[in-house]
Amino acid sequence: MIVAIRQNDLHKWWPLVREFIEKALSKGYGEYESEDIHTLLEDEQATLLLAVINGKAVAGIVVTLLKKPALREMVILTAGGEHLDEWLDDIMIAFDRLAIEQMADVIAIHGREGWVKKLKPYGYEPAHTTVIKRL
Repeated sequence: MIVAIRQNDLHKWWPLVREFIEKALSKGYGEYESEDIHTLLEDEQATLLLAVINGKAVAGIVVTLLKKPALREMVILTAGGEHLDEWLDDIMIAFDRLAIEQMADVIAIHGREGWVKKLKPYGYEPAHTTVIKRL
């Protein structure tokens, strides 16, 4: 089951998913720290979705809406957790519903190469690759 957490309930759920978020962010290139994500959630600039199995939060997924000149893009900022295969179908449905509610034109997931194969069955295709050089 996927649950969207309202801002006033964030204090209850954040401690349960912070570790998942931090682990996912550690695989990035340092663009966010967990405190940044928490601030976005507190300021209602992002939404926390939880994957819940048997009453236990097993994953945290953070999405935001970017309003660009030509389109509205729902972006998955980070996703981390356990038992991915048990909640992946549900989160894909939740992404579609939330994107429609937010009148988004596209859903974007910026992630590691492994996501390309995992998300292909859901209609996602690679649009570009991000490469970076650390200075």
